[in-house]
Parts: sequence; structure tokens; C-alpha cells
Amino acid sequence: MCIRDRNISRGLARNQEDYRKFLAKEDEQFSGYNDGRGTFGGNGSSFELGGRSLIAGPSIGERPKEEGKVVLNIWVNREGNILRVSHNLKESTTTSQYLFNLAKKSAQKAKFNPSPNSAPEQRGKMTFIFILQ
Repeated sequence: MCIRDRNISRGLARNQEDYRKFLAKEDEQFSGYNDGRGTFGGNGSSFELGGRSLIAGPSIGERPKEEGKVVLNIWVNREGNILRVSHNLKESTTTSQYLFNLAKKSAQKAKFNPSPNSAPEQRGKMTFIFILQ
């Protein structure tokens, strides 16, 4: 596990016990390799992108100062790079611009597996669960 992946859990875990559980489940950090759905970060954060797997998880660089669930609509190109992100207010539990910006910045660091036969832009979503420690 790389430092970037550990930062995901530090920024989102409830406490040190959750962080230890996360580290104990390194092999389960990213799930959903076959069906385009999965989790990251060990706290319920997830992604949905039909037929794709997450090969590099989002990296949270700081501890959140607020709590909430931020759902982002994402558009991914054939190479697996996130092209753009928008806030999905209908599915989010917060309208916090701070949490949205934190989630957006983190999501843009994620990478999905390449899919040369997919649409030029494939739409999916990422959900970030922010919990104060």
C-alpha cells in the first residue's frame, strides 16, 4: 500500500480503530473489479462506472473540517482519466462547497482501467463519506 492510499483512510476514518481495520484489509481496499462498482477508503466511499475498475484511488490530502456525503458525477475517457466532475446534489447529504471542493480535488486524482471500446466519455459517479475524527 502506498502513502497516497493511506491518506484516504486518514482523511475519512472515524478514529484510529477504523484506520487499523482499514490497514488490516489492504487487499480489500478496492473492490468491484468486475462489475463497475466498488468501494475505496474503508468507510463506505464508493464508485460506479459500468464495466470499469478503479486502478488508482482518490487521494484525500487533508482531514475534513466538516461531515457529510458528497456524490459526484464523473466523466471518464477511454484511457481511464477523469475528464470532468459535477456535484450530484440530489444524492449528497451536504451542500458544503468546502467538502465538494475536497471531493472534487481527490476524485481528479483517481484513475480507472482503460477501455478502448467504450464511449469517448463514460459517465459514472463517486461517493465520498467525510467523517470528523
